[in-house]
Amino acid sequence: MLTAQRDSLRLLRAILVASVVLPLALFSYATWLAHRANEANAELQIDKTRDIITEHALKIFESVQRSIAETGEIIRDMPDDAIRANENVLHARLKRLVSGSEQIKSMWIFDRNGRTLVNTLIYPSPETDFSDRDYFKVPMAS
Repeated sequence: MLTAQRDSLRLLRAILVASVVLPLALFSYATWLAHRANEANAELQIDKTRDIITEHALKIFESVQRSIAETGEIIRDMPDDAIRANENVLHARLKRLVSGSEQIKSMWIFDRNGRTLVNTLIYPSPETDFSDRDYFKVPMAS
């Protein structure tokens, strides 16, 4: 009879351990699966976002490059005096060009000494010297 009680106690202990270990193992496995699924979803979202940002940046650069090329075509072979003489026409044309682009806020045309010839913000263009600015010095040095 004593061995039957011991066997019963051993069985009850095994059931008790199994009732704790089995759910713990199942919850751990489910947590691991959910973590992997969340990681995969996050990676997918990051890839999609990176692709969207890359495409947007390329469109911005393309738009700016197109506007710069069009501006170059407008003033090609025009000496500084001719640009100054046609400032009102150039101001209006460049302003239309800028208004058609969300990425470009203003455009400026400088002479080779860094003085403003035309800009899209103010007409007539103020006599401002930009020759001391890095964005003017660096291209002129190369």
